[in-house]
Amino acid sequence: MVQDLYFDSDKHIYYVKGEKVPSVSDLLKPIDLVALENIPPQYLAIASERGTRVHEACEFIDLYGYDEWLESESDENIDISGYVDAYVRFKEEIDYTPYNVEEAFLSPTMNVCGTIDRICMVNGNRCIVDLKSGKMITLQRAEAQLSFYKRLWEENHTDKPIEKLYILQLANDSTYKFVEVKYNEKIVETLTWLYAKKGEKI
Repeated sequence: MVQDLYFDSDKHIYYVKGEKVPSVSDLLKPIDLVALENIPPQYLAIASERGTRVHEACEFIDLYGYDEWLESESDENIDISGYVDAYVRFKEEIDYTPYNVEEAFLSPTMNVCGTIDRICMVNGNRCIVDLKSGKMITLQRAEAQLSFYKRLWEENHTDKPIEKLYILQLANDSTYKFVEVKYNEKIVETLTWLYAKKGEKI
C-alpha cells in the first residue's frame, strides 16, 4: 500500500499526498448506470449498508477468527448472520488462504486507487477474490472491477502475478457461489479512457 494513500470510507474518496484520486468505482460508473438504472435508490442504499457490514464481519473473521466474531457479535448484525455463515462454510470447503485483506492500492500508471478484498491462495494459485452480498451480480461489472484490481496489484507487486480472479457471492441462506471471471485488459483501457475524456472531478 502507498504510504501517503488515505481512504475516507465515509465519503468513499481516496487521497494521495492530500490530493483526491479517482477510484475504481468512479471508473465503473458507466457500467453501473446501465446495470442499476431500474433499482430504486433506497434499495441500493440498504444493500450498500448491509454489504459494508458483511465485509467488516468477514474481515474480522480472517484477522481474528470466527469464535472471536461470535463473541463480539451484536444484535444489529443478526440480519447478516447467514452471509457470515456462508463465508465460514466457504473457508471450510475451499483450499483458500487469504494473506492481504481489504488493502488499498494506487496504480502509478492510471492514477487510480482501489481496495482489494482478498489477495489469497486458492488451490495453489495466487488469486484475487472479491466478496459480494447482493442477489444480482453483473458479470461485465465483476470482470471490469477485478481486471482493474489485477492491474493495481501487479503494478505494485511485479514479482507476484495474479493467476485467477474470482467473485465470492454470499447469500443470507448460508450458501455461496464461487465464480471465476476473466481478465479483460480492453475494458480497463476503455473505462480509463472514458473517464479521462470526460474530465471528471471527484
